[in-house]
Amino acid sequence: MSASAPHELVRFIRLRASLPNPAARRVIREAGGLAQADLAHALGVTAAAISRWEAGTRSPRREHLIAYATLLARLERAVHNDRDPAITPGLCETSTAGTGRRDHTL
Repeated sequence: MSASAPHELVRFIRLRASLPNPAARRVIREAGGLAQADLAHALGVTAAAISRWEAGTRSPRREHLIAYATLLARLERAVHNDRDPAITPGLCETSTAGTGRRDHTL
């Protein structure tokens, strides 16, 4: 086990805990005027994956968790600040390098 492995595990657990509950994820997305397909495209996953994450039947894998949590937080801030998420610079810009367009689970 590498020296950074415990720190990465703690970071992952904290990120998981910071995700809104599945129903709130949908509310945030819809309040921002984004379709599941829009969010899926930004994250490099399928719309079906987003649907499952919002239904609570699946959770994002580690490689998508950071981008998903970050995007939801940005979207929520944009909505609460009365900005149009569709024109908020960088809102849907996430790093999806090395990820496929598949349904991801833990």
